[in-house]
Amino acid sequence: MTTYNTDYANGVKRMPEAQGAEVVVARMSFDLTAALALDDIIRLGALPPGHVPVDAFIDSDDLDSNGSPAIDLELGILNAAEDDIDTTASGGAAWTGTDDIIAQSGGLSRADIAAITRVVPDASAEQMMGIHVTTAPATGATSGTIGVTVLYRATHLGA
Repeated sequence: MTTYNTDYANGVKRMPEAQGAEVVVARMSFDLTAALALDDIIRLGALPPGHVPVDAFIDSDDLDSNGSPAIDLELGILNAAEDDIDTTASGGAAWTGTDDIIAQSGGLSRADIAAITRVVPDASAEQMMGIHVTTAPATGATSGTIGVTVLYRATHLGA
């Protein structure tokens, strides 16, 4: 298992915070320099304290060039060890279901599980979002980009 970081996770870029009732947007991306493997984690960036996601999109290049591609991903809030998706913190499940196969051929997919709307905000701490590789690629690409766009809002004006 290898852990990778976007510029947001490394603190190079700062996650925006809502100042009122607006929805803010952050796009976090990671450029591969090696093939992803089973249980790899991409640390995306942290939801600011008191914020909850509204929607999320994964965009990916083709990261599995095999004729029978296998790579599957999960998106959500990482657990304390940052080695898996914390389904409790993520609202009950990964936001992309148990498997997201967008990296098998490339393209765009959207959070498709109601859990994303049920995230309980942490009023005092950031919540690190991430991608977990749940199935390794059959033939992993050593270059390409995977990105996540998250729309989120503050909860200080209501749930």
